[in-house]
Amino acid sequence: DGEEIFGIRDIVGKFKIPDISKSPAIFDVDKLKWINGIYIRRKSTEELARLCIPYLIKEKIIDKKDLGNEKVTGKILKGASAFRDNLKVLNEFPQYIEGFFGEKIAGYSKDAVEILTLDTSIVVLQDFLGRLESELRSFDNNKDVDFNEEKSKNLINMIGKSLKELKIKGKFLYMPIRASITGKTHGPELPMVISILGLKNCI
Repeated sequence: DGEEIFGIRDIVGKFKIPDISKSPAIFDVDKLKWINGIYIRRKSTEELARLCIPYLIKEKIIDKKDLGNEKVTGKILKGASAFRDNLKVLNEFPQYIEGFFGEKIAGYSKDAVEILTLDTSIVVLQDFLGRLESELRSFDNNKDVDFNEEKSKNLINMIGKSLKELKIKGKFLYMPIRASITGKTHGPELPMVISILGLKNCI
């Protein structure tokens, strides 16, 4: 009937000995990973984050003792939500989230450097920094744990409105921000990136 994904009960109900082909089956690893990716996307954010934690510990991105840290667990949850659609197997998660745990950027791509040297980028980043610092002051004890994706989106929109008269928009607005906080010009949705990193790291 064209269906490719079945639960165990469905398979048992449809399985018939006479339908088994005489020719040997081919074990398709790529197809298996594709199916696994579908099951990953069906997981709740909380469950996916829990399943990914052992791989983060294995790669020494976090330590077991970090699991009591609200900021760390918050990053893992946000990362699980942001990168869910990219995953085919769970051990891929560390490569997507790793850069969000460092205090400093490991390096800047050539494209990022080119973007950051533009005169318009300096204007954008001055506005961005001012708003980050203002937002951080609004949190109790300068905790930015609750700076979610929606707040990040609003912050970017405010920057866009304030720079509208200077006709700074599109990639000249978004790329400098992304390049300054990640060292890259491409990646997940910018509001999610800001939310995962947190205000302090972005500053």
